[in-house]
Amino acid sequence: MSEVRVRGGAAVLVLSMVAALLTAAALVEVGIRAPTAEAAGNGPYVTAVLAAAPAGYWRLGESTGATAADSSPNVRVGTYSGGLTRGAPGALPADSNGATGFNGSTGQVTIGDAASLRLNGAFTIELWTKLTSFVNTWPGLMLKGDSSTANGYLLYYTSNGTVRLKRNNVEISTNAGAITTAKYSHLIAAYDGSILRWYVNGRLATSSTVTFPVNAGTAALTLGRADQFGAQSLDEVALYNTALSSTQVANHYLTGIAAVASSGDPVLMAAGDIACPATDPNFAGTNPTVCQAFSTAELIARNSPTVLAPLGDLVYGDRSVSDFQTSYGVSWGALSSAVAVRPIPGNHDYGGSHSSITSSSTAPGYFGYLGAAVANPGGVLAPNGQPAGWYSYDIGSWHIVALNHECAAVGGCAAGGPQ
Repeated sequence: MSEVRVRGGAAVLVLSMVAALLTAAALVEVGIRAPTAEAAGNGPYVTAVLAAAPAGYWRLGESTGATAADSSPNVRVGTYSGGLTRGAPGALPADSNGATGFNGSTGQVTIGDAASLRLNGAFTIELWTKLTSFVNTWPGLMLKGDSSTANGYLLYYTSNGTVRLKRNNVEISTNAGAITTAKYSHLIAAYDGSILRWYVNGRLATSSTVTFPVNAGTAALTLGRADQFGAQSLDEVALYNTALSSTQVANHYLTGIAAVASSGDPVLMAAGDIACPATDPNFAGTNPTVCQAFSTAELIARNSPTVLAPLGDLVYGDRSVSDFQTSYGVSWGALSSAVAVRPIPGNHDYGGSHSSITSSSTAPGYFGYLGAAVANPGGVLAPNGQPAGWYSYDIGSWHIVALNHECAAVGGCAAGGPQ
């Protein structure tokens, strides 16, 4: 990793896609700034949740009082009771709104019944949680009615950190380690009407085909327990009457872990050749030299740069818009609502090796998914009439020149050429 600071004057940085010099394992940072927490309120994470139209959204950050506010427009307030730690450290580093700790014996939040909280049809359950200690036999996070019947559901966890959704006497689980004492986990159970998908920290963990009968139960929704009480902190609990997409899931997680930068020097983070399908083990695996699209997205989110510069080869495969949606879209693309994105294409975005790129080569998925405002903000067209993909922009006292390294597709790279 390299770092450059500028104090006064002007500087020019030229970026082009040269995978041998810059890979996903070598992030370039221009400038530096320290992360700071923003005041509690409608920051980027809250904005993302509200944009998905939750049926209820309890931030659980109140330090006093008996009322747990519903931050959704539906005003389904809850009531705190029992042994609780109010104003506990929250899950979101960029938000000073706290969380609530539950003591594992009496602590709970009770929310009155509403038809939308029965989760009929498609639904999503979303929350952040950190284990305090494992108590009881089946400690839980959430309960509504009798989960052994059609009229109830609950979330509980086992001693190895597996989290389970139980509904109509059917249990669907994450892998082990979904809840730990080490840090907050972002958990989502999303059901589209036929498949229940568990996501842990933005990644798809398990999926199961299941059908649920109509839930007509009128029991209250209770947080902090299932059949038995749990000793854990809960934060940012939301229920939806839709199934969040994988892109939304990744966006919520990456937005949640992001830090808000101070007003110091601007930061540019960049890497190229990050591509692989989301189904590839290396998408978020342990091999530091292969892909790591999601893991590098986490690194970027935690550093909260001013500008993100993806340096080409953003997808492999058929390089279609669909390819971008299912791979780039659920990793680096999920950061687009929180950071300015200034990309350049690579040879795989054009569909071949450097030597195979010609004057008629195109990158339809790259330009189609990213859009002209992001992928070709200068509006320049190549001789073949396609977007040229090269442009420049300012960041602080730096002037950034972004070049399209696929010379044959854009009229050459020689002196005096278009670029």
